Formats: sequence, C-alpha cells, structure tokens
Amino acid sequence: LAIARADVQVPEAEVRALETDLDRSVVRAPSDATILRVTARAGQFASASSGGGDGLVTLGQLSPLHIRVDVDELDAWRFDPAGRAVAVLRGGKRVEFPIAYVRTVPVVIPKRTLTGENSERIDTRVLQLIYRFVQDEPGVLPGQVLDVYVETGAGAGSGALPGAASGAGAAQGSGAGAAGG
Repeated sequence: LAIARADVQVPEAEVRALETDLDRSVVRAPSDATILRVTARAGQFASASSGGGDGLVTLGQLSPLHIRVDVDELDAWRFDPAGRAVAVLRGGKRVEFPIAYVRTVPVVIPKRTLTGENSERIDTRVLQLIYRFVQDEPGVLPGQVLDVYVETGAGAGSGALPGAASGAGAAQGSGAGAAGG
C-alpha cells in the first residue's frame, strides 16, 4: 500500500511543479491600470533586460490624469503650491487646461525631458511637481508635451512660473511638459 501511495505522490508533485511553472509565465499587472504601450508581442522572446530600460509593458492611470512638471532649480524658490496653474497644449490653437497641485517630489534631479529649443540649457537640474487635470477627460494624451504656467503670488518676482510638462496619469513640465496617465 505504501508503494502505491508513493507511486501516486510522485506524479502529483510533478503536476504541482508544472502548475507553478505555468503560473510563473503569466504576466500580471501590479495594479488596476490601462495598457499604454507594449514592446513585446506573443511568441517573441523577451528577457528580463528587454524593453530598453522602459520595460516590456507601460501601464498608467488615466483617471485622475496627472501631469509631472519640471521647474528649473533656479526658479524653484518662486514656486507657490497655492498658485493658480494652467497647462497649455503646444502648437496650433491655444487650449488651456486648469490643473490642481497634488505634491512636490522632494528631490532636485538632472533634467531628462529636453524640448529642443535653442535657448534650453541641458545641464539643468529640476524640481518636479505633480499636478492633476481638473477636468475628468481633458483630451490630453499620455506623453503629450504641454507648457505649464503657475502663479507665483504677490511681491518681488511675482508673475507666472513657467514649467514643462507631460501628462496622462503622469506628466512633466517647466515651460514645457507632457500629459500622462
């Protein structure tokens, strides 16, 4: 009887091992999100380092739609979280979107989003601010570049603080930006 049980346990263990291997091959999202980009297709080999550092799949939250704004470190002292802010589409007709302050990323980092303007400094460090679009569906696509303007308040140096941004769940801005989700 013990031999018969052992003969049954070996195939059962093999089935559990195969089920574990199959389960490991399933791709699961870490959260409920929208697929924004896929860089690997069915049947294509994809190693852990594939995707050029951006990953094999890009996911994003599209509601609420956020925008990451890059503010030059030389202008960061002028930033006022209570200041009114708008995001403006680049090119063509001027379309403004009201945006609301969410939070500040608490570290100044090297600028990664280049706009291509002749006057742009490439050795700049930026403070990143996170805003959200007030409208539910503003008609801005993830990665779209926007210009962001934030009122700095009264007193010396008051006016609009330019920022660049990109959005659609997450965006960037400091004179220029992009929408993200």
